[in-house]
Amino acid sequence: MVLQMAPKSAVLSGFGEPSAEVVAQFEDNFLTTSVSDDGAWQIILPPHSPGGPVNFQITQGGGNETFSFNAWFGDVWFCSGQSNMEMRVEEVFNSTEEITKALSYQNLRLLQIKNNYSLSTELDEVEGFSIPWTAPQPDSVPKFSAMCLFFGERLSDHFNNSRPIGLIDSSWSGTRIEAWSSARVAAECNTPANDGQNENSQSALWNGMVAPLTKTAIRGAIWYQGSTNVEWNADFYACHITALVNDWRNSFQQGNVPADANSIAFPFGIFQNGPAERGESYEWGYLRWHQTVDQGVLPNSNIPEAFLGTTYDLTDHDSPTGDIHFRDKQTACTRLADAAKNLIYGQVDRKKYGPVPVNIDLSSADSLLITYDTALSIGGPDGFAFELADGSWSAASFALENATSVRVQVQPDARLLTYAFRSSVCEYKQCALYSDDEDRLPAQPWIWDIRAQN
Repeated sequence: MVLQMAPKSAVLSGFGEPSAEVVAQFEDNFLTTSVSDDGAWQIILPPHSPGGPVNFQITQGGGNETFSFNAWFGDVWFCSGQSNMEMRVEEVFNSTEEITKALSYQNLRLLQIKNNYSLSTELDEVEGFSIPWTAPQPDSVPKFSAMCLFFGERLSDHFNNSRPIGLIDSSWSGTRIEAWSSARVAAECNTPANDGQNENSQSALWNGMVAPLTKTAIRGAIWYQGSTNVEWNADFYACHITALVNDWRNSFQQGNVPADANSIAFPFGIFQNGPAERGESYEWGYLRWHQTVDQGVLPNSNIPEAFLGTTYDLTDHDSPTGDIHFRDKQTACTRLADAAKNLIYGQVDRKKYGPVPVNIDLSSADSLLITYDTALSIGGPDGFAFELADGSWSAASFALENATSVRVQVQPDARLLTYAFRSSVCEYKQCALYSDDEDRLPAQPWIWDIRAQN
């Protein structure tokens, strides 16, 4: 296993007979506590530098029960969400090569939480582990979350594979953000009541697959979730994601302790919703927009320690498990990890996100000049669309005006202009706008109220 390194303090916890003494011995440390009346105990360790293995010996009840284990100190990342986070390494592009590659990252440790929900009670323990703590092995890597693993590998590369990194996969296909949120989040956002009796009930997965793990300290979290909320409480999503991030930070042990070059306490990575089925649904774009708390980018003032991975251009109509489950998880994780390196470690040569509009000029009744914050390259014709007064949508043509600006053609009665709002925006990596550099990051999804420009 991996325990969170300094400056945060890792935590050991367990259960025993009330009032029994518990002793933890490791290195030159001899720490004691007593089992509380509810049968639980907890020992907070002094901050520890990265490395290991460190041998721990735990004794309860004056020596009547003793067990030992080895642990490494490093960074622990919590990976959560729905099916694209759950999607296994064996299901992605070049899976055989990726499985072999993962075996070389012996500084990583993997833990996969068994699916379980609780309708009304925050559990003290998870139900079990589909994959117990393990180094990457031929039998564990194929079944592990591809996004969790690939993100961990890319962070490991930043440290030349010298820092232990623990990856906790706690995900469940087809689940809503409300299920992963505590009752505190529901109260803050005035979430509509949900009296369901399954994993999508309010707080069911928070109770069963998050709360039991908050006794420990983690470096941060990454999150791929949103498609199940496109038609369920979508207008609440901006509040839900803001409140969830804050609540998780306050719930995990020492979640507010800053660390690393930029003093970020609880970095939270969000994969912006990717491609979905072919069609003209624009509700997906609104969800992408809400994932940034209606600001278009992360971090922002609402979630100042968040970072973003854009995925809408990774279209995969031939995916065996459906369009929504794109197989190029490698590109998605490179984008997210680069944003993390910028935010957390101050690696300024890595970008946080793709081109962002900085100005819109209503030059005429039928065209708009949009200026971006960086030089642009054209990837294809698809991306811009406008909504008419009757609620119908139409694709908008555009042309590059200069290095940083595009002119978009719209009808005179258009009321909204959007970018990357359609469920399936373009063919694979052929959307309209990318950064004109080696990263070639897709432009951020955006919405403009054209009426406000008149």
